[in-house]
Amino acid sequence: MQLYNGCTYGTWGFSLQSHTSITTNSASYNVGIKGTAYASASIGNKRSYGIYGVAGNATSGWNYGVYGKLYGTVNGTAIFAATNSYGDTYISGEYAGYFRGKMFVEDDLEYTDLVEMSDMAMKKDVRPFKQASTDATDILQSLTAIRYKLKTPVEMNLIGPEITDTLSVDVLSASYNAKRYTDERIGLSAQDVQKVIPELVKKGDDGYLRMNYIGLIPILLEAIKEQEAEIEALQSEISQLKKIMIK
Repeated sequence: MQLYNGCTYGTWGFSLQSHTSITTNSASYNVGIKGTAYASASIGNKRSYGIYGVAGNATSGWNYGVYGKLYGTVNGTAIFAATNSYGDTYISGEYAGYFRGKMFVEDDLEYTDLVEMSDMAMKKDVRPFKQASTDATDILQSLTAIRYKLKTPVEMNLIGPEITDTLSVDVLSASYNAKRYTDERIGLSAQDVQKVIPELVKKGDDGYLRMNYIGLIPILLEAIKEQEAEIEALQSEISQLKKIMIK
């Protein structure tokens, strides 16, 4: 391992560089850098960072707090993250990021392509959503779109002012993105959706409800088909009435 103090190496500048190479005689697990910040028991009013990366003020658009890249010709991922109940797993494909466990994004999630696994080969107990007693249009009509703003973590009593050994931390600027809680949003009430489509609503470990908005798409499709069938039936009735009136 090589240590640098703000020195340059060719076109690169390093404060820390490490390298390990996999060979037939090397260890089964090769780790370039390992960072651990862990206590055997929970300790209040502390923060832990296994690896902490900060970057900024280079050319605009080219600043990365943490950079990972997948090399080679075999499957894997540039960044792998797992919660406590998960561990390593075989990865079928090449990914920039692979996450095992729940993910939370505090601000808007931007993407160029969002794909959900939906191959029939992965499904079992398949049956139509619409049954004799199920009307997709009626289900959707029972829901009401709402405008709202999110409560802040302070208003939810999730966090409060923190005192460190050296300074007071302003929770409004340091603990969360305040702008997220001033923007107006449009959505649905998870409690209302749970009453008519319980499959789309799950309760998180914190006791609050989460909703699968993407799951509404198939129901919207069925509702459109129902309305189209009603329109066609009305058009047929009108056509029959016109023929009777002509006679």
